[in-house]
Amino acid sequence: MLIQPLRELAQWVQSEITREDEIDQAVLVQKAVFADDPPAVPGHTLTASGRESPRPHAASRTR
Repeated sequence: MLIQPLRELAQWVQSEITREDEIDQAVLVQKAVFADDPPAVPGHTLTASGRESPRPHAASRTR
């Protein structure tokens, strides 16, 4: 019957939403833990590289 596949699809969608929410929370925690700027070390210049690339759909997702 059609009901069972729809229930399974709904469960999958809900698990994906939950997983995305957990990832969004992890991003917030990481941003809170890591310093915005490298520490100052007298006599040395510290450099770092990295890139912030938000998930494409995260910015446009609404709740």
